[in-house]
Amino acid sequence: FETLKKTARTFSYRGGTGIDITILRPRNTKVRNAAKRSSGAVSFLPLISEVTNSIGQEGRRGALLASIDIRHPDAMRFIWCKSKPEEIFGKDFLTGKVPDVYGANISLKVTDAFMQAVADDAEWELVHEKIPDAAAFQGFYQRTDGKWVYRKVRAKDLWNQIMASTYDHAEPGVLFMSKINRDNNLSYVENIESTNPCGEQPLPDYGCCDLGSINLCKFVRDPFGLAPWFDFDAFAANTALSIRMLDNVLDLTVWPLAEQHREAQNKRRVGLGFTGLGDALIMMKLKYNSQEGRDMAARISEVMRNAAYDASVD
Repeated sequence: FETLKKTARTFSYRGGTGIDITILRPRNTKVRNAAKRSSGAVSFLPLISEVTNSIGQEGRRGALLASIDIRHPDAMRFIWCKSKPEEIFGKDFLTGKVPDVYGANISLKVTDAFMQAVADDAEWELVHEKIPDAAAFQGFYQRTDGKWVYRKVRAKDLWNQIMASTYDHAEPGVLFMSKINRDNNLSYVENIESTNPCGEQPLPDYGCCDLGSINLCKFVRDPFGLAPWFDFDAFAANTALSIRMLDNVLDLTVWPLAEQHREAQNKRRVGLGFTGLGDALIMMKLKYNSQEGRDMAARISEVMRNAAYDASVD
């Protein structure tokens, strides 16, 4: 609920959030209250979704990505929470309505180990740090790392469930977390658990997506002419200016939360990309699927990378 409060505050500033619910205890786990058993991590998704839908942002609603780890015992319920809401949530006992999660995008977090288990057609442990209720689970046991194995499933069956739901309903998405953290050039100081609302940029806790893009078509000289060429010098200069601009945004932003401000100041994370690659190649009379086209795309990317890093160092 503290997370929901921070989420609502972020939405009110026209921001979006990614929320990972893996930390929440699984369904039918022991709890010390009148309920005796937890309703599970997935049961909180309609509440998060409603907060997202309720905060107005000048004609639109908030943006949210909810994720859960593929090792979580509630992973299967998460897969079907949007396409089979009545089966997962039941009907509200007061209104008779079925809760929904349409205010959020949803994605499963998978690892290299899981994908290998799928390839090997091996069993996969569904685990959590909270002990399950013995009346609800048989055969559970504790691993040497202290976590509890609720049950084992065939990894390929779990993967096929994801694919079936995605094929029929376009969700859930898949976040390859091993790859995300391996490619993160700040991995020595952080571990990434989620992404921004559209799965566009993996981010650490309270990280922001301060993003910009450069239109490559603006740097094609003599387009469609006898000898069109790409002005790399002008492109590099524009890249440096864009990095400076994005860095200024971090200082000029009025942050919804102090934690977001602190994260931005500590790491000064910005994201600069480009758009119009296909059009730019056409203007230079290069085929998109040719080796010449790929070589040009690689050179453009390298020039942007180097110019961006140089500007960041400055």
